[in-house]
Amino acid sequence: MGATNALTVVDGTPTRGVIQRAGQYWQEMNVRWPDLPAVRDLGEIVVSARKALPAARTA
Repeated sequence: MGATNALTVVDGTPTRGVIQRAGQYWQEMNVRWPDLPAVRDLGEIVVSARKALPAARTA
């Protein structure tokens, strides 16, 4: 699965853009195949990665 690889390849510190894109892929797949283990795994990775992001800056 490309999105999972994208999140893990960046050595545990994916960029906000990678996380957002992976989240989009996950949401699309989760609508069709919510019971597939790979889709659930990707969702867990996306949620964890989002939590690890620093707070967005406000101008």
